[in-house]
Amino acid sequence: FHSDPKDVAVIGCGSGVTVGSALAANPARVTLVELESAVVEAAALFEEVNRAPWRDARTRVIEDDGRNYLTRTRERFDVIISEPSNPWMTGAASLFTVEFFRIAQARLRPQGVFLQWLQIYELAPERIASVLKTFQSVFPHVLVFSAHVDSNDLLLVGSAEPLRADWAQLTERFTALAPELKRAELKHLEDLLALLLITDEHIAALPADTPLNTDDNAFVEFGAPRDLLTFAEEDPEVPFLDGTRGQRAAIVLAQSSGDAAGAQTRAVELARGYLRQGNPEDARAAALLVQGVALPNQRRHAAETLALAQLFEEDDREVVVDGEAAKKDPEYAALSRLVQDGDDELALEEMEKRPEVSRRSAAHTLLYGFLLYRNGEYSKARRMLLKAQEGITDPARRPAIAYYLAKQAFEAGDFERAISDMSGYRALRNGRAP
Repeated sequence: FHSDPKDVAVIGCGSGVTVGSALAANPARVTLVELESAVVEAAALFEEVNRAPWRDARTRVIEDDGRNYLTRTRERFDVIISEPSNPWMTGAASLFTVEFFRIAQARLRPQGVFLQWLQIYELAPERIASVLKTFQSVFPHVLVFSAHVDSNDLLLVGSAEPLRADWAQLTERFTALAPELKRAELKHLEDLLALLLITDEHIAALPADTPLNTDDNAFVEFGAPRDLLTFAEEDPEVPFLDGTRGQRAAIVLAQSSGDAAGAQTRAVELARGYLRQGNPEDARAAALLVQGVALPNQRRHAAETLALAQLFEEDDREVVVDGEAAKKDPEYAALSRLVQDGDDELALEEMEKRPEVSRRSAAHTLLYGFLLYRNGEYSKARRMLLKAQEGITDPARRPAIAYYLAKQAFEAGDFERAISDMSGYRALRNGRAP
């Protein structure tokens, strides 16, 4: 989101991957500020993934506290990236306060961009809201991204200037950084933009009495111990983040520049991006944004994505019970009755008591693969479904196999394979070869 970052500061070394990725943007210099020299030394163990940024002449390593360094230095930066540990940890907590954000803002050049990594697991919604409100009190223009779908890590992008998504410019920058972004499983620009959750408008709508996190009140640091106990086993719902499901394409398009015709193309691309991330709800919503002014191919692609999204959202539709097999095999018939009664767990238990049952025919193998899928054993389910696919002789059974291969892949998180398999299922149901 910065057009030409020449000077970049990174607060916190970690494994060194961020510094290495920052260098890929071709800045003139990257200043790494790390309090503990042993961390930088340990990062050398990760050179396979961080690409040894300290060997690059553009890298300067400063052994200092990040806040102290930004307070004392007179240098200014185009981009500052702050990635401390959890916001409730003593020491790191001081990098999530109003005072720190003001220090960082003062060290940015005009048009400068600040990036804050925020871990929200085991934090109460009011603590998360406090950090967001605190951030926006200093950086009026904010984009909040998820690190990946359903992640508990957020990336806050802040600036004094509006942050617009110019797709042409972003595509050019994305292409230049493609190798780095691919490591984060972001193969297309829309995959990145599909991770946008909320903007400054949503943060401004948070309750007015949300306290800012300051050095004096330490609202996050002092409140978090209670949160850690309360949410030790399960993270809370965060309505102001989770509540944008189904609206995120509209949020991205509202932040985008360009004409109405371009918006149709962007909506189609976003729909596919959401689907590739396993988010059919927003894929469906994005596809529905493609209006009558869209070109025929745009409408066709949107319709295809909409159909796929709906298939992934729906309850399982394909019947796997083979009537002929049930007539011939009493054991298969008994298993079929359990499936029809919705007792998939017991059916799987019974089938696994006698492993030879699943090998009697392709119909038996298909039923076994289905039961494995329904019980969450996705890897094994895929193997059995593929085995059934090889042995099936009845063409009428092929759509069910393709359908559950797609459903299994989706639940296993292999979304691109799921899309391919479900497209094959649709082709079979429409009388076409997949």
